[in-house]
Amino acid sequence: MEENHVCTSQSDLWVMGSHLFVEALAVQLTQREGELIQEKAEVKKLANFLKQASEDAKKLVDEERVFARAEIEGARAAVQRVEEALQDHERMSQASGKQDLEQLMKEVQEARRIKMLHQPSKVPFILGLPVASLFSCFELAFFPLFS
Repeated sequence: MEENHVCTSQSDLWVMGSHLFVEALAVQLTQREGELIQEKAEVKKLANFLKQASEDAKKLVDEERVFARAEIEGARAAVQRVEEALQDHERMSQASGKQDLEQLMKEVQEARRIKMLHQPSKVPFILGLPVASLFSCFELAFFPLFS
């Protein structure tokens, strides 16, 4: 014989209501637990992504720093080479200029000597003149084209 239990008392209704309420809370708790587990997994995934991005950025910064240092060192070396080349050029120009001046002085002296050899009669005449006249004679002797 089956017995159908019919809730008639108020306490039975309260127990049934409490039981349904606890079951509903258990379902909500399970759902919320699943959501939290999923969020935790997403947060962990995001943290790993950000960690990797940070490591990649650090690596990139280090590589760029090394590259920049190499570029700076290369530029410094180039500047030093240019400065040394300029100093060498300046020394060579000074030495060449001195040699050119000495050569020019020798050529002028030789030209004077040759000129005096070809005009020996002017030498005694020039020696007897005042300074202004000597200058005019010098111009005539060495720069006849301008007279």
